Amino acid sequence: MKKRKSIGKKVKRHLMVEAGYKCSISTCPVGPTMLEYNHIDGNPENNHPDNILVVCSNHHSACTSGKIDQRACKLLKETLRKNVISVNPNLSSDHIRQIFREEINSLVSVKKPKTKMSSRSILSRRSILSHLQFPTLSLPDSYMSIKLLGELKFSGSTKAIITSVEELKKHFGEKNKEKFFPYYREAIRSLAKIGSKVGLNWIADQHEKQHKNPLIQFIIFWELQMFKKAKEYIQFKIIEQKTNHKNHTETKYRIRNNMYKLIIEKKS
Repeated sequence: MKKRKSIGKKVKRHLMVEAGYKCSISTCPVGPTMLEYNHIDGNPENNHPDNILVVCSNHHSACTSGKIDQRACKLLKETLRKNVISVNPNLSSDHIRQIFREEINSLVSVKKPKTKMSSRSILSRRSILSHLQFPTLSLPDSYMSIKLLGELKFSGSTKAIITSVEELKKHFGEKNKEKFFPYYREAIRSLAKIGSKVGLNWIADQHEKQHKNPLIQFIIFWELQMFKKAKEYIQFKIIEQKTNHKNHTETKYRIRNNMYKLIIEKKS
């Protein structure tokens, strides 16, 4: 008999958020105090989140005895994942907001929303933030979660994005900077849109560290100049812009009390 390994705190948290802190059998009335972790493949050493289903003690016994077989457990897991988040990346911002409004209305009102919501486009604060608590488990979903938070501006979005992008940076490491970059760029864009003091100061810190990298300098400058909150919280201000004889646009700007220069070559 294989020895049971303890499940890590981060994995437990992710699984609980995924299940909504209740038994994965939707009709089960059991609360969070009686929940257990069922290993779908029967291997207690395999603690990968894909292999674990949160269930109550009664349904756990049914799973281990075979009354609820492995195939059923896998289907339950797939259903949970689909209900957590599966977003079409081509959705427009307006469509995303519409879907979100419909979901909120369905939660606070007995009446059904006028427009039927696609099962492939379900969004919720719980589900999006769950991906960012453990971002390396599903990289495409983590990318979409960072992107969506900039549009939806949930409470706790700023902290979730910063924590997630720092975790992703460790995951990719120095050798895979190019793979990390899309997440980093989207994090800057979303934090600038949210416009919180904490998020904008994080961007300012990143700029201070990496302003000698022309691409990062341009991305941060471009996002900050789009939003008024940057002027208020990190004293962002364009001081001067001019085009010289070499067809270069030179922009002098300020972040906090530091002056910077951005040079862009215009293509003829």
